[in-house]
Amino acid sequence: HIGKVFKHKELQQHLVDAKLQQTAQLIKEADKKHRREREFLLKEATESRHKYEEMKQQEVQLKQQLSLYMDKFEEFQTTMEKSNELFTTFRQEMEKMTKKMKNLEKEVIMWCTKWENNNKILLEMAEEKTVHDKEYRVFQIKLERLEKLYRALQMERNELNEKVQVLKEKRSV
Repeated sequence: HIGKVFKHKELQQHLVDAKLQQTAQLIKEADKKHRREREFLLKEATESRHKYEEMKQQEVQLKQQLSLYMDKFEEFQTTMEKSNELFTTFRQEMEKMTKKMKNLEKEVIMWCTKWENNNKILLEMAEEKTVHDKEYRVFQIKLERLEKLYRALQMERNELNEKVQVLKEKRSV
């Protein structure tokens, strides 16, 4: 009978160990997924930041080019009065540059919003991780309490079994 009790206790212990391993595996998987998502978003944010910086540099270069063209415009204005053909060509170039500037400004705004959105997502993920960490700690505490309760119940059951055996021995005597 004691062998059966020990076997039963051993089976219960295996069940608790299996559940503990399963919970630990689920937590590891969730952590891995969380890390992958975080790395992906960090990579996207970094790429967006680089693209934003490149666009910013292009904008500065284009502004420099624009100011250069404006200077040239002022220099050649006196000579262009003599030649309408040269004047029209230069005006067309200015319009192209203006269009490019507008397009680049739109792209810069787009990249800024993407960068801000990625930062928001990153912050939300960090908050989610904090919440998950808190839940993990709570589960650990609950698991420890259950283990203590399990041990206490086992001790109580053993004591009651001993009392029952003592009573049986008294009756048989």
